[in-house]
Amino acid sequence: MADSLSRFINSLTETDPQLRGQKLWAMFAIALFLVAAMNWYAMMREPEMITASEMVEYNNEVVNVEGVLLSWVEDPYGQGEDRTDLIIQDSTGVVEVRWYRAEELPVLGTVITAMGDVIEYEGRLWLQALGAGAVRWSADDLPEITTLGIADVAREPAEYLGKTIQLTGFVSETLNPSTTFNSAYLGDHPTYGNSEHQMHITIHSSTNAWIEASSEVQVTGVLEYEQRDLRYSLHIIGSEITYDRNAEPQVTQLVWSDSSSWMYSIGNLVSITGNLVISDELSLTGPNGLEICLVPSEEFSQAISSGNMNGSTISIQGRLVWSEISTSWCIDMDDQLDSTEFENIQIDDILTQLSVNPVEVLNSDSFYTINAYAKYPIEPGVDDKNSAIADSPSYSPGWKGVDISIPGPRSDWIEAGQAIRANVSVEWSDSNMRAKLIVHDYTLIGQAPGPTSLLWTDSIENWQYEVNTIVSLSGVLTTVDDQLVIQQNGGTKTILVNPKAGDIGTNSIHENRSLDWNGRLVENYDSETMGMRYMLNLAYVEDSDSDGLANSLEIEEGFNPNNEDSDDDGISDLEEYQQAE
Repeated sequence: MADSLSRFINSLTETDPQLRGQKLWAMFAIALFLVAAMNWYAMMREPEMITASEMVEYNNEVVNVEGVLLSWVEDPYGQGEDRTDLIIQDSTGVVEVRWYRAEELPVLGTVITAMGDVIEYEGRLWLQALGAGAVRWSADDLPEITTLGIADVAREPAEYLGKTIQLTGFVSETLNPSTTFNSAYLGDHPTYGNSEHQMHITIHSSTNAWIEASSEVQVTGVLEYEQRDLRYSLHIIGSEITYDRNAEPQVTQLVWSDSSSWMYSIGNLVSITGNLVISDELSLTGPNGLEICLVPSEEFSQAISSGNMNGSTISIQGRLVWSEISTSWCIDMDDQLDSTEFENIQIDDILTQLSVNPVEVLNSDSFYTINAYAKYPIEPGVDDKNSAIADSPSYSPGWKGVDISIPGPRSDWIEAGQAIRANVSVEWSDSNMRAKLIVHDYTLIGQAPGPTSLLWTDSIENWQYEVNTIVSLSGVLTTVDDQLVIQQNGGTKTILVNPKAGDIGTNSIHENRSLDWNGRLVENYDSETMGMRYMLNLAYVEDSDSDGLANSLEIEEGFNPNNEDSDDDGISDLEEYQQAE
């Protein structure tokens, strides 16, 4: 056998020209055999099971990764791809799985095994899976689901961290079926402001149907702690939200005299009564001359065409939208929020696109849904002044931001650092010679950041940076040169102040006491010095327990600012303080 193999190898190295053709055929046959053998080995070999932390060592190899399913999103960029992005977690980290031609997935919290190619691009790793069988699980891998009330989670949230739980409550806002990533609050009362407890929910994938604000829903998901926002959030799948489709949704009644509040009902079902105006476009007018346009349903169009309804007083019900074309509020009676499809994208992505190929982005008609933060305080009623969003709530190295334009009426400030979800398009600003985002509609997410603490010893640059933001400053309310000011305790520095009407910090109980004052830091023109002077506008002091004593005073006197009767002796802190005085 050895002699035969030796003769065969020698024949391959033979230099005789007459044997050259035989050598080539022999080498070709060997190559075919080796390729076939390698393909057979690749098909028969079971991909290795690795951990998340080991992925970097298996670039361009097919592997298995097992972990807990944390979230998934269908068609993440709204481009019509047959693709689902998954996040799974094992004991060493998390793995992104991009599953093409995906199948149905189990509930969040299930232990799954994903098989695919390890892909690395510009420092980013993911597992690229394809088709049925690429993601596997069994009935034993499904999580144990605990049914709870929102109050149960509120009492001991840490006990359910990382567990799959089921909650029933009332959703705080209308969920659009075209949105593949969303968030809202789940309350224990249909009216958002009346809820005793509310649970933040992060919704992965589309709901596949309109879910109206205040609808009672049942959700199942994994409870996670979001370090960036310092809150617990229940991560759920939109398509798995269950609710009574036959229940009558809550309809918001719009009031003509309070049109500035309409923006809080955008996307919701609303009703309003007014005089019908039939012209090139249908509209409804109110007693104060305001006008709201109508997008009629087929039934309504037939009704007005069959009779003289121009000028008649009618009640309209539909979905409240902001029309970019007419730059006005409209009621869509056909129950369609917008025919425009928005592509979900991160602010980093749109900024990268603008940087790499600005011409293509500016020439496209694409619309985007982005999650970002107000870069600076955005003043109501002042178009585009300091209107910008960023990729983080406060300054950090590599902070990225872009100018925005917010059309439509606004009555309230948007504070710096406030989380925003906005539907936008990209336009070129001739005045600033730069690209900016046009906001078609937006939602404020969560609470606004608290006041920024200012110190009298801070530099003028620090104070200047906080202009128009809500700040907290400690000092004594007094009068200097017939002007109401807050004066540095024990010092001579002062700042003008405009207190809120009736604020407890201005009463005699707090006279000559150093208090923590909150308010918006603004600049006022001083005609005498021909310069600018700082003012704390609409200033107030915190009184958490509403007992009439400022928090800072209660802390100084040894009271509990969160309990109006700190020692539970039946005498309020205010009475005890007054008696001691």
